[in-house]
Amino acid sequence: MTFDIKIAAVIVGAGSGTRLGGNIPKQYQLIDHECSFAKCIRFFENFPKVSKVLAVVANKHETLFREKCTFSSTTEIVLGGADRISSVKNALVKLSADEPDFVIIHDAARPFLKEELVDTIISKLSSYEGVIPILKISDTVKRLDGPHVEKTVDRSLYGRAQTPQGFKFSSIFKAYKTCKERNQTDDSGFLENMGLTVLHVSGNEDLFKITYEKDMEKARLMTAALSKTRVGIGYDVHQLGEGAGLVLCGIQIPFNKSLIGHSDADVALHALTDALLGAIGMGDIGDHFPPTKEEWSGKSSSTFIEFAVDAIKQKNAKIINADLTLICEKPKISPFKEQMVKRVADLLQVEPCQVNVKATTTEGLGSIGRKEGIAANAIVSVEIPIS
Repeated sequence: MTFDIKIAAVIVGAGSGTRLGGNIPKQYQLIDHECSFAKCIRFFENFPKVSKVLAVVANKHETLFREKCTFSSTTEIVLGGADRISSVKNALVKLSADEPDFVIIHDAARPFLKEELVDTIISKLSSYEGVIPILKISDTVKRLDGPHVEKTVDRSLYGRAQTPQGFKFSSIFKAYKTCKERNQTDDSGFLENMGLTVLHVSGNEDLFKITYEKDMEKARLMTAALSKTRVGIGYDVHQLGEGAGLVLCGIQIPFNKSLIGHSDADVALHALTDALLGAIGMGDIGDHFPPTKEEWSGKSSSTFIEFAVDAIKQKNAKIINADLTLICEKPKISPFKEQMVKRVADLLQVEPCQVNVKATTTEGLGSIGRKEGIAANAIVSVEIPIS
């Protein structure tokens, strides 16, 4: 099979998810620092064979989706319908404007996708209209008649269906357009009703669907086991010189002096950049933005933070928290701390509660005590997947 074929992924997350409990649907509840829906989007955006991702979202939850899920231009939002069938159909209609060859359909409440499984599904689609993962049943299976057991059945004839499920787009689109049934609980059932052959491949126990609180607890334990916490430390100091005003934590501070530096000399963001890079083993700010290069002259230090945050995302890591200490006699920091926290949180793409900014002095000792400069310490913790 050649991979110049077009493959789209549809992530279905328009359900209410009420069985789990909580104030918001299960697909938006945090597992670690990311919800299940966001994890699925990140997987498919980073999967090289998928060129387009559609996130199917309930109309009333679109704002919630944008708050909880980070996504790129590769991902488009499609509004869901009254039930899962309508929601998937809406996505397929959207894709029909520029038909892909294959489509992968996945539940937003199954966050632990496996590259090997998706690769296997895609590799089989040249020979089959549909390919789905199935888990074999290890328990004895009984056919029931109300409260009574009718008989023992051959468990080898049955399996537990999972997602992602892969399809030739033309086949699944036709199946959805022509089928009148409303009781299908997965997508491959539509092909089965048309008499088309659906191949099953081995599923994975990690691809369980988050439905109840016990499932969420399991997901959180798995995430903790599959990641490690890394800590980075940064320090920087800049001299004060002639000028009117300075920049700290990305905020303009009125003052009778300015910080001297090649960029905007934001000592706090420089220390923070070093801490971020240190946490993921990517050297320091000078390695990536050397002061000998004119292109960084006068540059906003937010550029350096954005670079570090993007590098963290590329490693599928998440920022847990950031703690900054500004060391100076003047200017007074406390009036600006709230603004600083909000600005840093925006730059790091985290909540303000994950950022702390504090200030101290050297009690008049040394160059900082003589008001000759400002220093900053930064510590960040990052959660990174175990490779």
